[in-house]
Amino acid sequence: MKLYLKHAVLGFLISLLIFTCLLFIMIILSINNNHYSESLIKTDETGLLFVNSVYYGKIYFAITPKQQTQGLMNISNLSNGFIGMLFIFNTTKKQCFWMKNTILPLHQYWLVNGTIIYTWNGIPYSTNVICNNGDAVLETPNLILRDGQKISFNISNLS
Repeated sequence: MKLYLKHAVLGFLISLLIFTCLLFIMIILSINNNHYSESLIKTDETGLLFVNSVYYGKIYFAITPKQQTQGLMNISNLSNGFIGMLFIFNTTKKQCFWMKNTILPLHQYWLVNGTIIYTWNGIPYSTNVICNNGDAVLETPNLILRDGQKISFNISNLS
């Protein structure tokens, strides 16, 4: 009976050690992943977003073709008060988006002159291409907006 008890205690201690090691590894990966995600955002342009003149949070801007191509791909979370990314175009022609390599589920809002004219709920990793006319597109994982709402912003390089 004593030998059985020793084996049970030893098994428990080994299980506890393995659990502790796995927990430590998960914490380290989580910390590194958050830092890694932040460094993947390829824009220094940041600012404030307003919906119907009410402040909603900080946003990243994708203005150059390179920034627009990268967007929020491979980003696992937004932190430090950032709520999304605004893609600004020089025209109201058809703008197309897909979610390939995009981890976050994103609500996408096509804008013309600051008014939401079309919404789409993107599915992570989807290769479906969604297009609509607009001079800007707002992508955000958390804001639920509707057609007709007015979006305004200012670029202030807050990051």
